Amino acid sequence: KQMIVISSGLGSISTISNTFKYFPAMSYRISKAALQMAWQYFDQTSKANNDGIKATIIAPGWVKTDLHPSNKEKAPQTPQDSIKDMINNVIDNKELKGGGFYNYDGKEIQW
Repeated sequence: KQMIVISSGLGSISTISNTFKYFPAMSYRISKAALQMAWQYFDQTSKANNDGIKATIIAPGWVKTDLHPSNKEKAPQTPQDSIKDMINNVIDNKELKGGGFYNYDGKEIQW
């Protein structure tokens, strides 16, 4: 069993100094960090209850969307490619730990 949430690498506290100048967006970053904390809570609760549910957080990467004006021109991925990568590299990967925060390519993102 698996619960998955799509979040953003911009919610990572450890990367703010590297990404702030490109996308400051305080409320967006705070909401993603809060979502990731809630998913950590779900994962810890699942472990405490031995219910076998793995809560996983996925970041889709920089995708061509309407979220920011530069996304459509500069973002390297289409939504379709990002979804395919998230499924192949994270959702279908049974080796990844619950409570983990993963990029679309399967690499773990630091909090």
